Amino acid sequence: MTIPMIIRINIGFLPTVARSKLINFLITQFQLEQSYSDNDDIISLNTTSSIQTIKKTVESILTEICEGYIITENIHAENEIVVLKKGDLEQLDIYICIHCGMPFESEGQRSIHQRIHYF
Repeated sequence: MTIPMIIRINIGFLPTVARSKLINFLITQFQLEQSYSDNDDIISLNTTSSIQTIKKTVESILTEICEGYIITENIHAENEIVVLKKGDLEQLDIYICIHCGMPFESEGQRSIHQRIHYF
């Protein structure tokens, strides 16, 4: 039996129209009982799904409703994914490997990691 956990989705960087569409999708997909509005920045899911499954689900709908945004794990908050505009990651001190998408806390960590892709 899988134990449910709370996964938070930070949608605070999405435009209002895309935010509304994503909220409606998540309410339907995950039968959310709590109501959300376009002003909410965080959506909480009480789910048995993995964070990777949630990321893929959000990615699939995001490509349909809004271009130029990506989903990544928030390395500063456990069990949280964040939807960001491409290019905004470094402003939040999140550095993504261009080869595999793994997040890092510093550019130095990312550089060291990226070297393994060449060996």
